[in-house]
Amino acid sequence: MPPSSRKADPERGFRGVMSGALILQAITVLLGLPVASTDHPLAFWEIAALLLLAAAMVGACAFVSKPWMLKVIVALQVVHIACWFIYPALGIMGIIFGVAWWTLIYFRNEYRQRLADGVLPSQIRDAAEAAAAADQHGEDGEGAGSASLAEKN
Repeated sequence: MPPSSRKADPERGFRGVMSGALILQAITVLLGLPVASTDHPLAFWEIAALLLLAAAMVGACAFVSKPWMLKVIVALQVVHIACWFIYPALGIMGIIFGVAWWTLIYFRNEYRQRLADGVLPSQIRDAAEAAAAADQHGEDGEGAGSASLAEKN
């Protein structure tokens, strides 16, 4: 669909940020594999859990526009934090990403609230432009009405 005919979606950029955060988180999980194996050899289930978690994060990028996706992201965060039992640094990274996700969700909810209240800068600018256009049309109408009144008198 050409960009000009596509309906405007103000949250499109946020979905890109969500996908980027999921990819970055998957990369940190995968980079945790060699770090976790330095202390002791990882068991098969530990390697499989980390690979599955990273794959789930990458796969979740395809569904960021779905309304149920935040529940999936929270579940992925819980699993990432639970990786503490595999290696504590993985759990710490899970907590850090949990804070990042909390911040992203907070900003999204704040944006939606301001959008509903009509106080976004673009909405205020559009309202001011509409009011200016209405005033301009109102002045033209008054001017024409005043001239016709003057002609009648």
